[in-house]
Amino acid sequence: LGANLAQVLEASDAVAQVTVFGLPGSETQYLAPCAKATFVAGDITDAEDVAAALAPRPPPGGGNPVPVDVVFHLCGDTSFWKPLYARQAAINIGGTRNVIAAARAAGIPRLIHTSTADVELEPMPADYNYGETKREAEAEALAADSPLMCVVALRPGMLVGPYDFTLQFGRLFINLAAGDVPAIPCGGTSVACVRAVAAAHLAAATAPADLVGGRAFALGGHNVSYAEVFAAIARRVEVPPPRCVLPQFALVGYAWVVELWATWVSRVHPELNPGQARYMSISHEVDSSGAAAALGYTVPTLDDILDSAHEWYVANGFM
Repeated sequence: LGANLAQVLEASDAVAQVTVFGLPGSETQYLAPCAKATFVAGDITDAEDVAAALAPRPPPGGGNPVPVDVVFHLCGDTSFWKPLYARQAAINIGGTRNVIAAARAAGIPRLIHTSTADVELEPMPADYNYGETKREAEAEALAADSPLMCVVALRPGMLVGPYDFTLQFGRLFINLAAGDVPAIPCGGTSVACVRAVAAAHLAAATAPADLVGGRAFALGGHNVSYAEVFAAIARRVEVPPPRCVLPQFALVGYAWVVELWATWVSRVHPELNPGQARYMSISHEVDSSGAAAALGYTVPTLDDILDSAHEWYVANGFM
């Protein structure tokens, strides 16, 4: 999402410069086309690093320092292994607190907080720490909305499209192509176009404060079963889709086995844990009508979304 947002901001006449904040050693090659962008290394859990990133700085071509007038808080830890839960809370909740405090101190008038459509789940699946931490972080962000700082929360669905260099979704393309997906979760998801979600971030930054301030907008897409998504991807990588659809009890049972193996034997992040398995057994439908009305949010066809992702993976050597 960050790389796509950088492209959207680069193309906007309303944007003079962009500061991109990330961990030291972050992948920055995809920022190369963005002449307005300057990368600043730091840790979201370090309040001083965050404050330094939000300080006025000269534009890339030189000149007087320019103050920040919009913060896009996209950072999040999506891991799903119990030994990493404390770190996840420090990033998702503690990092959000640091951004809010730094933005207030700097007098920045607008904060766009990237949440997740998962916060809308009722009830939240047991042991789904990502959803729980993101829900708490969103609540704190929206509570910071005031006449001095307009805060908007955006709730993307499952992001699909180009610049997925960490293979958040790309693993599914690669594993299906290799025949490494024996079964399909029984639930469903809302497939969102990452480019459309990035455009909605810019729209949230420029919309009138009285229209969007203190509000959360879902940015979903196509509400489909995992079986439909897997079949559509299998067609693109020219393999038969898996035929077995795992019920929740089977998927959760498998997740317990792989998590115990990871925790006590391999010490390597598991491919699944019970909370994630419960989440993937839910048919999660997202209503984006509020974002369509307030932000002009539109979603391409499912075929166009999947094609754009597949083409990017191939063009960049991931497949």
